[in-house]
Amino acid sequence: MNKLARSILAKLKSTEESSVLSDFSRIVHSLEEEVEKVRILPTRYFMVFRQYNLIKKLMTYASIHKLDLIASKHVKTTETKINAIESETVARECSRQLTSFVDRLNYVFVNLVTNEKNFLRFFRDSHQRIMKPLMHSVSRFLDVQESLIHTEMEFSNQDLRISESQRGGWIRRVKVLRTILKTENVEYVATKLHSLITESRQSMEDEDERIAMICLRVDAILVEIEEYLNKYAEVLLDVSREELENIRHSLLQSRADAIDSKFVVDRIMADKVRFHRLKKEINCLDRRFVVLEVIKRRTVDLIRGVRLLISPRSFEPIISKMGEIESMPARYSVSNYRHAMKKLRKLKLSLKITQ
Repeated sequence: MNKLARSILAKLKSTEESSVLSDFSRIVHSLEEEVEKVRILPTRYFMVFRQYNLIKKLMTYASIHKLDLIASKHVKTTETKINAIESETVARECSRQLTSFVDRLNYVFVNLVTNEKNFLRFFRDSHQRIMKPLMHSVSRFLDVQESLIHTEMEFSNQDLRISESQRGGWIRRVKVLRTILKTENVEYVATKLHSLITESRQSMEDEDERIAMICLRVDAILVEIEEYLNKYAEVLLDVSREELENIRHSLLQSRADAIDSKFVVDRIMADKVRFHRLKKEINCLDRRFVVLEVIKRRTVDLIRGVRLLISPRSFEPIISKMGEIESMPARYSVSNYRHAMKKLRKLKLSLKITQ
């Protein structure tokens, strides 16, 4: 029995450093002295009785020590997790609860040192009611905190197929959830975050379908641009041609980015608007210059008709005007159109011809 007592004592002494109970080493030392005293008792009967009670006491302390090691591990793990909490208020409150648990244990341990069984019951009850819920609360808080951080980083990824306004809205909602996150409302925040993630995934799926449809339209726009470049190759100004080339290049880049899962809807729509604006301008100028060509031909025909009605000397100034009409610029631009129409009006006035 003495051998069993010493074996239990050896286990109690082996891990004193990891104890939550600051006074536990002193208790182990007193137990050693008590074992030594029992060994030198005079009567065998009294020694056996005392050894039996001592073994029961040692086994109770062995149970306390086992629970102490578990609590010590939980305390250290919880301390590490508390240090990872972003909110200073939450971290301070969790640290206060953890310190209160340890201080209360040590206070009761010192005052119930003569009644180890009652302390063991108190230890188990405190660990079950205080330490485990605190561990769960801190772990759950960190899980939600990490989810919020990960979600914000995911929303900040520029490769996501979402608009900048939508991206900004989602990021702001995540930041609000990070701000209001507390141990008391962690489940509420987790529910809101889950709803936001579900909403964002659905939005991104819808956006993928939308991107696929727009990419199909890009090819149609590119074909139309190519037709305009070929159709108006001789009459387009260099500025207009360059802008069409820029739009085509931008659309090709957008289509490539879409294949790489980059968001290009805003860019494609902007290019489409630019092209339709330029297309409208070209079509308008085309109609104007068609009218201008008709007016030029009619004016030349009228001048040739007037030649039969006036003297050759009077007709010489008009001949020079015909050269000006034929040399009018054919490139499509508003300034060229206005300049040509102005010249034709002056010529009409000089001939006194009404249209």
